[in-house]
Amino acid sequence: MSTAKIVGILFIGFVAIFSNCKKPDQRRDYVEMDIDSAVKARLNFLPGTYWIYRDSLTGRIDSFYVRSNEYQEQSETYVVYKYHLITIAEVNIDGTAPADSANWVFDYRATKIIANYNYTTFDYGWKNQILFEPLFLYPYSYGDLKGKYDTTALTQIDSFYSVNGLPFYDVAHVYHFSDFGTVSTGVVSRARLTDWFYVNDSVGMIRMKLDHADHNIHHDWCLLRYNIVR
Repeated sequence: MSTAKIVGILFIGFVAIFSNCKKPDQRRDYVEMDIDSAVKARLNFLPGTYWIYRDSLTGRIDSFYVRSNEYQEQSETYVVYKYHLITIAEVNIDGTAPADSANWVFDYRATKIIANYNYTTFDYGWKNQILFEPLFLYPYSYGDLKGKYDTTALTQIDSFYSVNGLPFYDVAHVYHFSDFGTVSTGVVSRARLTDWFYVNDSVGMIRMKLDHADHNIHHDWCLLRYNIVR
């Protein structure tokens, strides 16, 4: 038998051995985080949606609009998570504070609504971010919402609530609070903040009161007009 044939046979043999030794592909479970039909029906705001607010503390007028409504996948070793994220941009529109803007990213996870508030104040080189987890649960229910990092509670539900002459029904009052959290080195790990959110399941936020002392953020946004697209 020629040397070339022997080499060929050995090569085929090695390929077969390594093929048999190769680990089978690991199967990944697919997990869709956004599965609650009630949340999708009432709070799934699409591009074209906007809310115009007047800040009762300063008189400034700000626009919030849906920048994007999308699904994103995150792969881990044995599972793929599919997240539903809605980004709402916050922009000053009356020229009183044109550089002051932010993004709200709402993360829909079944009945839990998580929000990241990213604003344009920079400190030590990174963008400040505040996490509300959860911001609220739907359908609304009284009591502690078991926030992961701080305190969130639904204190009352008004059958009727008026903002700037606009009538709304079944409005949930959500209280959110965080204070200094320190580690052994004394480094502050959480900022002080106190928030009130007034939520209606057909319009969303009709009023937002933010008092973030560490970052000099103080707002009392009251809804003036809106356009909802689902």
